[in-house]
Amino acid sequence: MRAAAFAAVLALLLPAVAGADCSDAAVSPAALREAPPPEGDAVAVHGVVAANFGGDNALGGLYVQATGSEPAGVFVYAPDRTAAELPPAGTRVRVSARSGRYHGRFQLEWVQRIERCGRATLAPVALELPAATGRLTMLEDTLVRLDGPLVVTGNHDLGRYGSLRLAVGRRLHSSGGKRGLPAGVLLDDGRYTRDPRPVPYLDGNGTRRAGDRVYAVTGILDRAFGAWRIHPVEPPRFAAGNPRARAPGRRGAWRVASLNLENYFITRGGRGAPTAASFRAQQRRLVAALTALDADVLALQEIENRPAAVRRLVAALNRSLPGARHYRSAAAGRDRGGAVLRNALLYRPSRFSVERVVLDQDRTHNRAPVAARLRDARGRRAWVVSVHFKSRGGCPAEGDVDRGAGCWARRRTRQARALSVWLHGLAGGDRALVLGDFNTYPGEPPLRVLAGGRRLQALAVRHIPPGQRYSYVYRGRAGLLDHALATPGLAESVRGVRLWHINADEPPVAAGRGPWRSSDHDPLLVDLFPPR
Repeated sequence: MRAAAFAAVLALLLPAVAGADCSDAAVSPAALREAPPPEGDAVAVHGVVAANFGGDNALGGLYVQATGSEPAGVFVYAPDRTAAELPPAGTRVRVSARSGRYHGRFQLEWVQRIERCGRATLAPVALELPAATGRLTMLEDTLVRLDGPLVVTGNHDLGRYGSLRLAVGRRLHSSGGKRGLPAGVLLDDGRYTRDPRPVPYLDGNGTRRAGDRVYAVTGILDRAFGAWRIHPVEPPRFAAGNPRARAPGRRGAWRVASLNLENYFITRGGRGAPTAASFRAQQRRLVAALTALDADVLALQEIENRPAAVRRLVAALNRSLPGARHYRSAAAGRDRGGAVLRNALLYRPSRFSVERVVLDQDRTHNRAPVAARLRDARGRRAWVVSVHFKSRGGCPAEGDVDRGAGCWARRRTRQARALSVWLHGLAGGDRALVLGDFNTYPGEPPLRVLAGGRRLQALAVRHIPPGQRYSYVYRGRAGLLDHALATPGLAESVRGVRLWHINADEPPVAAGRGPWRSSDHDPLLVDLFPPR
């Protein structure tokens, strides 16, 4: 626990002075780093202020750096003083304090006196990333420069902790695409507060998308909470490398789209939006996304397992659409068992009649796949199936643990086998399109099972370039978890398969209206001309 009040009293009794001899009876930061004194020892250190992060809305102190040929720095924690009360960068100082540690990191604290001894020029050390751990350790707590360009590869913690994951060359991919290298360093914001306000690094649209580039970062290299970080001393320069795009244009007589809704719950207190206001915002964005897709059929996942939840979503959609584009649930009122989540199939009754609806009730499915055979006015028929396989998270203590393909990989493979048998018995050689969140990357066993015997063909691999073949970003790595699979006869009638990157590339804190960050998965679209 910090004794900020005690330090404030000491600061009043022993005010900062100018013109002192900074090196008098003081050690350099290099000596401190080489042989850190025991916690609580009195220490006097001399050096140059490399950065001033004073104040409540910052790190609360100074970084003091040695001026010799070998850079070395130390953080001086002074939470009782504002940035204006602390010496600015470039000031020679002599700091009297006590040694301490914070989350295992050495620092100086309980500051008694900061003496100012003139000015000095401190040039940042050029740091090329990715760098070896030894190089980073040597430069810890010192002023460095990253010339870049670097790439934003992860933004999940931007609104929560003010940090961005970086990559070198290209963004990181879990499946497909030309891959960059992890930078090994986070871009932080000079704070360790949760939910920082204002949120740093947002652009004029209230976002900072994965794929954007970062140039000319100058700041302090620090290690905290298990990761290396750069705290800039001046605003980094960004360039849009992955701008927002409009919904893809239509290419077929039928358009079928799939989207994981990220816990669309109409009840509060569990999963889903925690408040009525946040639910309204979630629903508004989902409606904007789903209406912009202009799909004739919507295969949806991660809806609360209540008939009222599906009705609520359909009503919200239809309020925003003319009557000819209204939706109806293909399996309204069907029993879904005791699962928390359900799949849904919505279709436009102005375009289709539903000839049959079936649920796969195999017990290996925690969320029953839903299939509907649809027929349009020209007599074209096809089965459309909405699927949501077991999550990769929430590992059990033993058994189906992560062996390189996420948790529950064996369960997902069993689900794929059950789905394959069910589809074959349901449709036989009939035309079928299966869409959804399989929680499976290309090449993993579940997709190989479904493709066995050429029963189903993976459409994204055939139609989407590798660099765009992703629907989800996990720990800064983009990967394809959402798939569209078709029987061979139907696959030949497909005219376009696209992923609309409105969600995976956006930070959860993305601002503004529209479809952006309506979920954590991107919607997948299939345009086709089914034969009669």
